[in-house]
Amino acid sequence: MDSIKNCLSNQAREDFVPMSKCKKGFLYRIHSRNLSFGVYDGEGGFVGIRVKFGQSYLFTEFHWDRGAPYGTVKPLEEVCPLPSDIPCTERQVHEYGNSDYAVDPDTKIERPVLRRDLKTGEYQHGKRSGFVDEWAGTCIRLPDTLYPYLKSNALLFGWLKDKQKELL
Repeated sequence: MDSIKNCLSNQAREDFVPMSKCKKGFLYRIHSRNLSFGVYDGEGGFVGIRVKFGQSYLFTEFHWDRGAPYGTVKPLEEVCPLPSDIPCTERQVHEYGNSDYAVDPDTKIERPVLRRDLKTGEYQHGKRSGFVDEWAGTCIRLPDTLYPYLKSNALLFGWLKDKQKELL
């Protein structure tokens, strides 16, 4: 019932910062379905900490101006800039521009992974069907029993957690 009230109150709000005035890499106090604060990613999204079933994780919701059904955020006020050494992404991106990782069974070291399209040879993030997983920077295929995983952006999560404590 609270989510319905929140949604209806969000629809009625007219005093919010339009998307054209939002600054990339700035923290905003927001009115949305799941977030109280979010860092604007410059592409219409606000990355913040969501809590669901007792788990806290980074989550992106989109500006109201993007329209239904995904535009759920109305930024209320600009708070502060995100430090320049913290990327504004939900996931940790490795030096090869992707966010897939796996633990090498031989060395027990976590390594970046890339997915190569078997038809085009291009590297990308996507479905497993039609792709082959390789250790980044090599042409060595991962064992079939090893599946890559995504890593959360721990730097952004920690910074947002501290800011929320400070501001609430």
